[in-house]
Amino acid sequence: MEYHNKRGMIEEILQDGGYVDWYVVQPDKQNPDNPSAKCVLFNFVESKRAELVIPNEWFQRYHRIAQLIKLAVLCATPVNAQRISDRLPCVQRQSD
Repeated sequence: MEYHNKRGMIEEILQDGGYVDWYVVQPDKQNPDNPSAKCVLFNFVESKRAELVIPNEWFQRYHRIAQLIKLAVLCATPVNAQRISDRLPCVQRQSD
């Protein structure tokens, strides 16, 4: 399989693994091939966050990344849903 970018590969792994409620925050849409190895995933339904580091050279090894993502999702930490939305630039905030 060939992937256009890191973000696309992570999204496909989430979809293939049945993790439909998980959203890739980093790498973001504006920089889908961000050279940083840090990846951040959010689940808005369960209010959970998963952070993981995927070495760039692993992006040639789908199954290794899939195992790492599965582990990260299983070990995700609960977060306040409001704090999640406050961190996303695409969420418009209501002024008081």
